[in-house]
Amino acid sequence: MKTLLGSALALRGELAAREDVCIEGEFEGQIRVSGAGVLIGASGRVNAKVEADEIVVEGRIEGDLLARERVVIRRTGRVTGNIETLRLLIEDGAIFCGRVEMARPGEARVNRPAARPRIDSAEFEKMPVEANESVS
Repeated sequence: MKTLLGSALALRGELAAREDVCIEGEFEGQIRVSGAGVLIGASGRVNAKVEADEIVVEGRIEGDLLARERVVIRRTGRVTGNIETLRLLIEDGAIFCGRVEMARPGEARVNRPAARPRIDSAEFEKMPVEANESVS
């Protein structure tokens, strides 16, 4: 069985399912699928946090992806958001902008260090530069 959100539909809200979900239309909100996968079809446009066993992206998504097994971004796919999964496949031509966190089954996730503050160009120009003389 599969739940299909057709290309002529646009929905907003929370979608929870226990079967495969295919989105060809537009969806905004949150998607949680237990024991199955999510396919964002080529015409699919999603702005949501997505959680499923497997997530396949052929269309566009803005939002974080949490896959218990794997994430696949097809060559037509475009993902803007963070990915947390065991396995990741990004086909040649796909677009991904975000951060990926992967761990092997049973492995504890490592706490990430705090992000270093970025230096803007004005501060960079004021930074002292030291030069060492080269020895021949």
